[in-house]
Amino acid sequence: MKAIRGLFCLVTIVLALAWTNSALASWWAGAERPVSANGVTALISTPQNPLDLIDIASSGVSNWVSTYDSDANGIDWMQAGWRLYWWESIPKQYVEWCIDCSGNQGTYEIRDQFATQSWGTTVDYWVDRDVNSRWCASTAGIVRFCVDNLHSTPVEVYAKSEVHDSLMNPLDTTFDQVRYKDPADGVFKLFDNQVIWIEDFPYDVEIFSNSHYRTFRMTTNEMYLPLIVR
Repeated sequence: MKAIRGLFCLVTIVLALAWTNSALASWWAGAERPVSANGVTALISTPQNPLDLIDIASSGVSNWVSTYDSDANGIDWMQAGWRLYWWESIPKQYVEWCIDCSGNQGTYEIRDQFATQSWGTTVDYWVDRDVNSRWCASTAGIVRFCVDNLHSTPVEVYAKSEVHDSLMNPLDTTFDQVRYKDPADGVFKLFDNQVIWIEDFPYDVEIFSNSHYRTFRMTTNEMYLPLIVR
C-alpha cells in the first residue's frame, strides 16, 4: 500500500509540474462553509520563519477569509487576509473584491498598501455585511474597504490558504476562531460540522476542530524528469 501511495504521489507531482509548464495554477487548503452567511472572520497566523518561495511568474501564497457567490453574470466575492509573493520579504495585509468576475471581465479592486504582518504573528481578518447592506473587509480591527451591491443575500464563506503558480511553494498557516455571521441573528458563530475540507495535493489540513486548523505542505520526494512541451 505504501509503495502504491508513493507511486501515486510521484505521478501527481510529475503531472502537476508538466501542467505548470503550460498554464500557471493555484492550489487550495482549508475550509468552506456552503451554508449561507452574512460574513466570515478568522485569526490567521504567519509562520515563525520566512517562506522560501519559488522564483517564477507570480509565485506566492495567500491566506484569507472570503465570501463567494456565483450566478449567470459571474462570480462575486470579497476577501481579506495576508499574501506574499516571491520578490517580497514581509507579508502584506490586503483586501480584495470582484463583482461579476468571468475571465477578464468584472469590477475588480485590491488594496494592500496599508499594513504588513510580521513573521510569527496573528491578525484578525473579517468580511461581513453591515447595517447598510454594504460588505466590508477589515484587518487588525480596522475597516479597510466597503462596497455596495456585492451580495444581495447571504452567501457561502471560506477560510483557506491559496498557493500561486508553483506547487513547490511551502505553506504553514494556522486558522483559529474561524466564525461565520449567522443571518438569523447577526451573531458570529464558530464554524460547525457544516464544513467542507479542501486539500489540494500536496497541500493538506491538520484539523484541531472545525474552527481551528493548520494548512501545510506535505513532505514529498520529488523526481525531476525531462519534459517535452510541444
